[in-house]
This record gives sequence, C-alpha cells and structure tokens, in this order.
Amino acid sequence: MAISNFGELKSSIESWLERTDLNSRVSDFISLAERRIFRTLRCPANETKRTFTGYDGEVGLCIPDDFLELKNLTWDGCPLERISDQRYLALACGPDIRTNNGNVQPAGLPRFFARYACKFFVWPWPPEDNTGIIQLNYWQDQSGMLIADEDTTPILTIAPGAYLYGALVEAEAFLMNDPRIPLWESRFQDTIESLQILADDSELSGGHTTSRSAY
Repeated sequence: MAISNFGELKSSIESWLERTDLNSRVSDFISLAERRIFRTLRCPANETKRTFTGYDGEVGLCIPDDFLELKNLTWDGCPLERISDQRYLALACGPDIRTNNGNVQPAGLPRFFARYACKFFVWPWPPEDNTGIIQLNYWQDQSGMLIADEDTTPILTIAPGAYLYGALVEAEAFLMNDPRIPLWESRFQDTIESLQILADDSELSGGHTTSRSAY
C-alpha cells in the first residue's frame, strides 16, 4: 500500500497490526513515533527558515514553537557567529555602550548572536532605521502536523517507513511479545539511519541531493 498522507498511513498501520481493537489507538502510536523521529533526525526534509525584518534589542527574536535545533542565523545573508549568553550579556550591559539617558547606543551591524532562554539576541544591535533581514535557519519538529486524512509532512513524503515502523513499534505494549517487533524496530532504525547518512554526506560534500523514498 502506498503511503502519502495521514489517512493512508493509518490504514497501513491497521493492516499491519491485524488488530481491529487497536484501530482507535493508531493516532497515538503515530504521535509517539513522531517524538522518536524528531528527537534525533536532522536532514534537509525537516529544515526550514523564519525571516525577521527589523530588530528590537530589548525584545530579541522569539524561537519558533516547532524549533528543534539551530543550523545558522544570518544578517542580510551573512552568517553570524554564536557566542555564549554570558558574553552577550557582558557586551549588551557594558557601561561603554550606553548614552547619557541610559538607552543602549546602537554599535553597528550585527556580527554575533546568542541564545538566552527562549529567544535569540544579536550583537551589535543594528540602528533603528536599518532594514536588514535576519534569517533563522533551523531543523523543524514536524510532530502534530498530521490532523486531517489528507495531511502529510516532508518526512512522511520521503520516508513513510519511519512513520510506519515507528508506530508499529509503539504498539508493542498491546501486542504481548509479538515476534514482529524486533523486525519493525530494525527497519525503523535503518530508515532513520539512512536518512541521516544521506543528509550528513550531502552536508560534507556541499552538494545537492535528490530525496528518494526510504520506504
């Protein structure tokens, strides 16, 4: 059975399980599988970006809800260097960068960034009239994107096996020593590993790869 969306995924899992009494739990198995997938997987299919025009140094940049891990942060296309939050605070709170009225004096175009709590901050702070664009490139948590039967995700599109075998393994508690579990776990691991190796090789070579189904 081809798997290209949430409805087809649920039907395939139900068919593999051969347990009609578990059909109502299939969505839960998929949700648990997604947590495993996105806890470790970092590949082009779950990369995304967020752009910000203008910057308020007092507020910073809120980290998106679907954020997993940062790839890079750029200012007008130029990558910024990451520094520790302690160094950022030392720079931003230094006495030499404040004006007579106590306001922070913009020091130029951003060169550094730091994460502090659930936000990113850049330094130096750009002038208020600067129209530079900050781009946040990151790996995305695609959990929870499958709601309607026709819904899909980039990972489901190229690697439906990750969802299928991951969900089947999550049904283990209800299958009571089913001999198929080790096989499903092995196929899940192989699918994730294959995706990650492909992504890592592409990153090291600097080339572009065409995503192929790992199912």
